[in-house]
Amino acid sequence: MLAALAAARIEARPELLGQTAIRLRMWLDTGGRGSLAEGATREWVGIIESRSPAGVCALLREDSPEAQRLRSSMPFVGPDFFSDAERESAMDAAAAP
Repeated sequence: MLAALAAARIEARPELLGQTAIRLRMWLDTGGRGSLAEGATREWVGIIESRSPAGVCALLREDSPEAQRLRSSMPFVGPDFFSDAERESAMDAAAAP
């Protein structure tokens, strides 16, 4: 659900992709190297920089093992993508039987 919501926000504001790539590169440059998340972060930078906004949105909505793996480290977080209430609602829905 969060991935679909992030995709909708990207469709409405494609500039969020560039902002996210900048934030990820800054994280890598200021201490992210060598962390467990470095590989996933680099992979997402590559995806953001090589795909169109529509391509990123399609990936976020895709039903495949690869897309699921990528969504597990999705960098589209924070108030630009969803509010705390939206995030909590999605987490509750995912945890429901």
